[in-house]
Amino acid sequence: MFHLIVITSFILIQTYLTVKVYRFISEFFKNLKIKRILSFTLLTIITYFNLSFIFIIFFYDSKPNQHSDFAFYTFFYPSGVWFGMSILLFLIFMIKDIILLIYKSFYYIVKKLFIQKARKTETNFSESRRKFLKGLSAGLALPPIFGSLYGVAMDSSEFEITTNRIKFYNLPAKLKGLKIAQLSDIHAGIYLRKKKIVEAVKIVNKLNPDIIVLTGDYILNSERYIYPCIEAFSKLKATIGIYSCIGNHDNMVNRELIVKELKSANLNILIEENQKLSYNGQEFYVAGTEDLWYPIKPNLKKALKDIPEESFKILLSHQPDIFDEAVKRNVNLTLSGHTHGGQISIPFFGMPLNIVMFVTHYISGLFKKDKSYLYVNNGIGFVGPPFRLNVPPEISLITLI
Repeated sequence: MFHLIVITSFILIQTYLTVKVYRFISEFFKNLKIKRILSFTLLTIITYFNLSFIFIIFFYDSKPNQHSDFAFYTFFYPSGVWFGMSILLFLIFMIKDIILLIYKSFYYIVKKLFIQKARKTETNFSESRRKFLKGLSAGLALPPIFGSLYGVAMDSSEFEITTNRIKFYNLPAKLKGLKIAQLSDIHAGIYLRKKKIVEAVKIVNKLNPDIIVLTGDYILNSERYIYPCIEAFSKLKATIGIYSCIGNHDNMVNRELIVKELKSANLNILIEENQKLSYNGQEFYVAGTEDLWYPIKPNLKKALKDIPEESFKILLSHQPDIFDEAVKRNVNLTLSGHTHGGQISIPFFGMPLNIVMFVTHYISGLFKKDKSYLYVNNGIGFVGPPFRLNVPPEISLITLI
């Protein structure tokens, strides 16, 4: 039933876009031969993407991580990018059509009220209006189309290694130099395969961290991808240990299985609990919380239970909005993910615009409040279209100073 709803919605969206493409070509080009060539080319490309998407809905989950690179780059990845971008294009055109409808209604009223004046200017105004709308339609269509091409060509881009040296108030001298590597939002699945996770693991190991933290969302939408993901994570190496917390996607897909697999691989999942660790003979604590979207809300008091007040405390929380409460409980460092940094970020007068800015102001990177710090990792996986724009997949390394 779910597949039927997705396919039906997708077909309706693609039909709408196909009509838009054909109308645009018919309006913009007068030469019949050019019209036919362009129409055939564009409609062939759209049909290919659509058939590829329908194909993967039924077959991509049959043999996870066993698909060839040819199948991945020929069908799975391009169709996934097009799926996300076509929805964006559909929404853009729908908004444009609604605005146009309002404009036409307003123009009709003006014409009726001021009929003589409207008659005098109608011809010139209509022609200029038609030219403007042609250009507007083309302009609106270009970003999603180029976005699709960018996503296919770049394959989500290379990993970005971000390094932060954070100076903490009253940090015990023996903890100076402690290195923490963070991976988040893996979203293992058809668009983030085992080979990409293995690549990330190799990079993390080369950083020689003392601690590795995994801050949730290990899979996207199918529990069968947890096995290759955990297999890759089993190669992680840290001198003190590897610690993890739960994410909202993990809870939605199969919480029990993911917790079991993380424990079996010694990835030390912490849910409303903490663990005492030692570096250079100095004790400190790592705690983990429940995800904010889980029906049972995080209990930070329980997660920090029995930790001495003066101890250095690191909190793992998939979602960064817990930071405000963590500050009140004197948590020194909170490590989170979830936001993907917006995944698609568009610079606007020096300020990045993305959808996450309407949900939280802890979008990406380092934040400080009082004596506490929060770091929000951009993750390495995807939700929605399988590509990133101005937000590369991130591996972060934090050093205490």
